[in-house]
Amino acid sequence: MEWNSIKIKDLRLRLGWSQSDLARHLNCDCDFIKDLESGSLSPAAKHLHVLELLEKQAEFQADEVLQNPRVEKFLDENHLGQTDLATVKKRFSENN
Repeated sequence: MEWNSIKIKDLRLRLGWSQSDLARHLNCDCDFIKDLESGSLSPAAKHLHVLELLEKQAEFQADEVLQNPRVEKFLDENHLGQTDLATVKKRFSENN
């Protein structure tokens, strides 16, 4: 994936992080993040792997948020206190 200033800022916002949060994860300072997001710098090679992992984390979190209503419905219908997400996904994909 090609990382540019817009994608980096979008990723940070999707994760609900401040610039200092992202700086901690990339092991850099906040000024570096500001420069990345302004487009005056590009991420170093050592940051690309971390950005890819963070992108996967953001996708996973978004999927969980989208599935929450289905999980609640499944739990209520089956009088359960908990279940795993794979079971719920399977149940709802069979109904579609």
